Amino acid sequence: MAWERRSAPHGRLPPAYLRPCQRASPAHLALRGDGAAKRDAAPVEAHTGRYLQPGGASWGAAAALFQRQPASWASNNVACTVEDHVVTRRGLVELWLELLVSGAGSAWADAVSVIPAVNFTSVHGHNLDALVTSELRSSSGAFASVDTLERTLQARPMAFYQRLDETFRRYWRLKLASAPPQRPDLARGMGTRPGAHAALALHLAGRAARG
Repeated sequence: MAWERRSAPHGRLPPAYLRPCQRASPAHLALRGDGAAKRDAAPVEAHTGRYLQPGGASWGAAAALFQRQPASWASNNVACTVEDHVVTRRGLVELWLELLVSGAGSAWADAVSVIPAVNFTSVHGHNLDALVTSELRSSSGAFASVDTLERTLQARPMAFYQRLDETFRRYWRLKLASAPPQRPDLARGMGTRPGAHAALALHLAGRAARG
């Protein structure tokens, strides 16, 4: 799901895979030039050859989404929606990040990752008492310094769920006021919207689930 490559070479990074209509932040990276050379970065769908356009609102002809020439690091981030199945014709869209250097000198890209959007959570197959408070929390740093309460969930028999505000966070966890006899199965992902052909839910245990 993530590129997670550091000190990237010229050319294209190994692909990330997203579903049609999935919301994601596909170009979260740091760029640096040397004052003369410039580093360009452009996400591109491998099967269609279409590039994410500046601003992240559409896909089309080749274009540099991010550019950096000064000799200092700058972080870059943009949210986008993967094109639908009518365009991609695939259940999983292969997304590359194309890196170019223009001008004489050196330029760098670092700390590259893709973070899926989350706007839905559900808990399944649990035996939680209705009096147990469940908190859905997210973090951008493995809960070391950031620990954000996204929702307080009310337990219901067998399963319960809630929609969330669209959030781009790498780490998620379910915090319980008391430990249950059995571990619940937490899923997070994107709910289906009108016109969408697919949605994604990911289990924190690492198993994939169809949305």
